[in-house]
Amino acid sequence: MVVRPGEHAAVSSALGDLAPRVEYVVGGASRHDSEWRAVRHLEPAIAAGEVDVVAVHDAARPRAGVALFAEVVRVARESGGAVPVVSLPQVVARDGRPHGERLVAVQTPQAFRAEPLLAAYRAADADGFQGTDTSASVERFAAHVRIVAVPGHQANAKITFAADLPVGQA
Repeated sequence: MVVRPGEHAAVSSALGDLAPRVEYVVGGASRHDSEWRAVRHLEPAIAAGEVDVVAVHDAARPRAGVALFAEVVRVARESGGAVPVVSLPQVVARDGRPHGERLVAVQTPQAFRAEPLLAAYRAADADGFQGTDTSASVERFAAHVRIVAVPGHQANAKITFAADLPVGQA
C-alpha cells in the first residue's frame, strides 16, 4: 500500500487486523511516482514469478467492490491489461451538435500483467514520462499489451471534493 510520508501509523491503524499482512511504500510527488515506487517494491516478487498480475487502485474510490477487482485481474491475466470504464453522457460540441464519439470515464482498479507493467514503468522512468494513470505508461511503452475495457459502475465514484464525502460515507 502506498502511503504519504508520516501516515504509515494512521493507515495501519485504519486497516486494523489486516495491517500486519500489508507492505507499505512511501509515495512520491505524483500518482505516477507513487505507482512506480510500488511497482519497484514488487520487482523481486515479479522476477521470482510470485506476482503475475498487479492491480492499482485509487483509495479515493472506496466502493469499487470485490467483484470489480476480480474481473480486472481475470481480464488482465487473459489479455494483458484491464481498466474499468463507465459511459459518459453525450458530449455536445460548441456549435450545439452532439459529438459523435462514445466517451467513457476510466476508473480504478486497473490491472496488468506484472512483467510488462514493470518494463513499461522502467521505460517511462528512463524517458521521464509521467502518466496520468497506470494504463498511460503501458499504452506508451508496452504497445504489445492489449488493454481491455471492462464495465465499471457509477457507485465506484471518486471522492474528490468535500461534497462527495456523503457518497463515500454511505
